[in-house]
Amino acid sequence: MRAFAKNPAIEVEVRLDPIPATATGTEVTVNFFAYNMDTNDTFYTDSSAMEMQKRQLNYRQDWNLSTHQNVSSNYYPINQAIVIQDEAKQLAFVVTNDRSQGGGVFDNSRVELMHNRRLFLDDERGVDEPLSENGTYGNGITIQATYTCLLYTSDAADE
Repeated sequence: MRAFAKNPAIEVEVRLDPIPATATGTEVTVNFFAYNMDTNDTFYTDSSAMEMQKRQLNYRQDWNLSTHQNVSSNYYPINQAIVIQDEAKQLAFVVTNDRSQGGGVFDNSRVELMHNRRLFLDDERGVDEPLSENGTYGNGITIQATYTCLLYTSDAADE
């Protein structure tokens, strides 16, 4: 974790050694918390690093979403940033990533990003094969990523 004197952001570097082989596999997430924020189950993700898309937990604009898979139904592509806001407090929490990942916001203030996953069974999501990248000696791969976190008020953004 790094903080800089003239930069309000905090940089977090996460290194994950290879995921060991298990019966079905493992998914490892990185979670950031911004406590006491009321996001009204709304968050924003970037769209190909061009613009922010509004997302709502368990909601689709074009159809009624009925799901028992709360996490996977609320994962979106995060190419560069994910943002939560508390309108009443005029606070925003931004997490940027250095690579494309899946992610979402849960529990009103928990930003979750998929850091790595290794699956030994097909998850039946269209690829028709397990997801297991093998590194040296058949082990999984090491993943190192850098995340930048920034908590700011809308007053600070106007300056």
